[in-house]
Amino acid sequence: MALAQRAAEIVIAWAQEHPADRREAFVAALEDLLRALREAHPDMAPPWHLTAAAREAVAGATDGPAARAAVIAAMQAFRQRLRDHEEAAAGHAAALLRSIRVLFTHSRSRLVAQALARAAADGHRLQVLCPIAEPGGEGRRMAEEAAAQGHTALLLPDLVAAHYLPHADLVLVGADAWDPEGIIKRWGRSPSRSWPGTSSAPSSSSPPPRNAGRPLLDPTRPGARPPLHRGRSRGSSSSPGIGSPG
Repeated sequence: MALAQRAAEIVIAWAQEHPADRREAFVAALEDLLRALREAHPDMAPPWHLTAAAREAVAGATDGPAARAAVIAAMQAFRQRLRDHEEAAAGHAAALLRSIRVLFTHSRSRLVAQALARAAADGHRLQVLCPIAEPGGEGRRMAEEAAAQGHTALLLPDLVAAHYLPHADLVLVGADAWDPEGIIKRWGRSPSRSWPGTSSAPSSSSPPPRNAGRPLLDPTRPGARPPLHRGRSRGSSSSPGIGSPG
């Protein structure tokens, strides 16, 4: 969501500064910008939806200034839709967390963090399994946020994280996109991976991946729970201990 908001901000700033004397030249330059945004994050659905919104906005414009105004208005509306969807998704996810004890997540998702914050505000503390998510290590930040909220976080090396799935009551992730084969999300050092299955990044001629504006939820098999400890991170000797206070 944060990246999609930033992409919309970039288009707005560009439209405000770019010459709009000729509609054709403005639209051509806009297409170049939209292509660059898609290619920067080819696995993510929001740049494709942003592209569709911008194209629809300029389609009815009769001149350059009208095209500029239409794009700016469309991007502002796009940002508001993102905020509305994020709020609804976090609420939906938080409701599901009320009935579980152990959560498995992956990488760092603002939506997941918001759902965990809502659960903590309601007095419901969870045990949160967080793979490190190399090479970026976004899982460290996710674990730190979960612990700061009062949950117990277990930071896991990527290579063993999948073995902990049977111990979780629920898997909750913020996906970059999803398709019929599964969700597209970074895993370890792979640039993209569908879960389950795999999916290649879309080309410029491919249909856009589906919106991943809300976390995808996948109940896992019941099983024995792993030994989780407050204030420590088990399973990674190189990682600092992370846990909820107290």
